[in-house]
Amino acid sequence: MSPPTALPRLDTLLALAAPGAHAVADIGYDHGLLLLRLGRADPHVRLYGVEVQPGRADALRTRWPVQVQDLGARLTLLEGDGLEVLPAGAVDTVVIAGLSDRSIVRILERSRERLRGLRRLVLCPSRVEATLRPALPRLGLRTVEERIACERGKTWDVIAAEPGAPLAAATPAEERWGPLLVARRDPALRLHLEHLSRVYAPAFAHDLGGHRDAAGALSPLGEKLAMLPELRARAAGWDDAPVEARVDD
Repeated sequence: MSPPTALPRLDTLLALAAPGAHAVADIGYDHGLLLLRLGRADPHVRLYGVEVQPGRADALRTRWPVQVQDLGARLTLLEGDGLEVLPAGAVDTVVIAGLSDRSIVRILERSRERLRGLRRLVLCPSRVEATLRPALPRLGLRTVEERIACERGKTWDVIAAEPGAPLAAATPAEERWGPLLVARRDPALRLHLEHLSRVYAPAFAHDLGGHRDAAGALSPLGEKLAMLPELRARAAGWDDAPVEARVDD
């Protein structure tokens, strides 16, 4: 059996993590599909998989025996939580995908000192994020690329961040929804906004009441959602072709 190939979200993670990487860690590797893709894309890259759930390493070797054998000593599977179990200085690139934005932030905060020695982090929360982008500047990280991955009717933020001073966003909405996505008028962001408008339609119908505390103050997610209608109206006028947007070194 071969791993599935038509997985746009993994393709997006690969595109942002692989170029220039010498050693990549996938935190929470689950079924190991990203590790296998990374190994196939670059025959020289070292791979580390970290998984908190016991038995994942054996499950990976059992499910994909040929692929794991092909990777040989390039692949190291570790059991633990976050970046702490990685050998010091072993990797230059870290991928964290499939966890909530709060879980990703907690992992990064625990390993703040290690972040400085990384070339790049690629982050993909499992749900719409509300705390990850605001946390990056205080962790000494700046966003260098953003994508929206679309797969099977769902959309995900994929954020590439590197150590460095953050760039200033023009508006709070751009800062919360993706300054680089907005700057290049990315059509995928427009689809993302339309999708989330449908998902959260019941919440908007009740004035985001489910995202307010007892005093009526909006939660971080509620604050972000409150910006969605205006940004969606703005995005409706974008052309299908995105404007080139990049971060200068």
